Amino acid sequence: MRKRLFIFAAATCFALSAFATPAFAEEPSLPDEPTSSSEALVQSDENSNENSDGNSNENSDGNSNGNVKEDALPGGSDDSLPDKESYIVEGRTNPSGTDPVAKIGNTGYATLQAAIDAACLTSSDATITLQSDLELNNEGLRFIGSDDPNVPWKKITLNADNHSLTLNQKGIYATHCEVTIENCRELTVHAGTNPGGTDGSNTNISAVLFCPGTLILDKCDTVTITNPEPTTGGSGLCIYNGGNLCIQNNTRFTVSGFMNPGPDGEDGCSGIYIDSDTDVNHNNNYQKIMGQIVVSNNSTLTATNCFHNGITANPVDVEVTNNSEINVNRNGDATDPYAHQGGIGCYYGTMTISNNSRVISENNGSTFGIFVHNLDVDGTSKIESRYDTIYGIAFNGNAVLQSGAKMTSVGHWGPGIALYDFKGSKGSLTVQKDAVLSSSSTAVGLANGGNNFNVLAGAQVYLNDNRCRSRQLSQCYYYR
Repeated sequence: MRKRLFIFAAATCFALSAFATPAFAEEPSLPDEPTSSSEALVQSDENSNENSDGNSNENSDGNSNGNVKEDALPGGSDDSLPDKESYIVEGRTNPSGTDPVAKIGNTGYATLQAAIDAACLTSSDATITLQSDLELNNEGLRFIGSDDPNVPWKKITLNADNHSLTLNQKGIYATHCEVTIENCRELTVHAGTNPGGTDGSNTNISAVLFCPGTLILDKCDTVTITNPEPTTGGSGLCIYNGGNLCIQNNTRFTVSGFMNPGPDGEDGCSGIYIDSDTDVNHNNNYQKIMGQIVVSNNSTLTATNCFHNGITANPVDVEVTNNSEINVNRNGDATDPYAHQGGIGCYYGTMTISNNSRVISENNGSTFGIFVHNLDVDGTSKIESRYDTIYGIAFNGNAVLQSGAKMTSVGHWGPGIALYDFKGSKGSLTVQKDAVLSSSSTAVGLANGGNNFNVLAGAQVYLNDNRCRSRQLSQCYYYR
């Protein structure tokens, strides 16, 4: 197995972050693969040039080991919040006579950031209402909560009130906050970096960074995160050291174009990247689930045209429910699949698909279409991998296709479905009555390197049109 240092070396997001050690997140690889690589902090061209003098262990913030730097609370530096009088608009207009951009209750603010800063300083949860369509260039948005472990995360709701919000060049930075963006007709982040902390830290990690924090997208018609310069900057959306991503109530979310290959040309950006430090205070070497991705109530999550994974989710659970869908497609590069990982990598969590929902991976030029630890598909739902380059669907925990569930895999170089042995955990699969499993691949339909493959009475299993080019079964599993 090879070790990867995910997109950035360990982010601690705590006051002692400068002393943290890198978090190595081990990913499954093809057997006997000789390469060993690390998915390190993706720097901009400017920062790469700055580090070319031999300071390879320092990031642009001056922190050793590439650590994500904890942001200070507002007021902790000269570039913190402006004086209250400069941005609060009493009544309907600000001192210059223009209408407010946003309101909290009856108080108007000349800028959206001013309203967010005010919300972060309140003692209670706050709702900000956008007053009109808004486009910001090279500004981004910051949500800064308290890093005191005894203080709950700040809950801030941005009610777009059916207006659009566009962020160009810089996206969103949040820490110790639960941010809900709701009723947004069109939310667009057109960036490869975020505004970072008030000291400028952590900008190159991703376009949207919650470290730690939760992002809820609720009743948003169209949400798009895309990089205008795909081979620079960081990942699309990153959640680090805890927090959730919730896409709900008819929200359509797409992340695309994050193709920075990273310093080694193998460990680049993901569309969505979730991970955490591995010490005992965090996930204890991936033994503790740190959050979840939930796509629910007629919503969709699409990740396309990204380098490493469309979605990298460690160590979190993934739930797709109530007529919803995750679709990962065209991530990686089929001409060099060993430099990429997959469509979905949920290596330590559980994926649950229920209530007429689906997870689909297709045309990803990478090692795995879908890799999950545990998998549970109910009788109304399905999981599919189509024409992903090497593996189709793989799991190293317990996978269950409930009665009526469907699992389909077609058109791969390697096994269409694999019970995988990863870090001492061997996958098992149970196909219940009336569930349907179908696999067609260039190599083998199903590779059992795991514990148990159980087909119950009344189940339907089809392993069709699978062709092996070698008399040695191991070579049929893994093409090089």
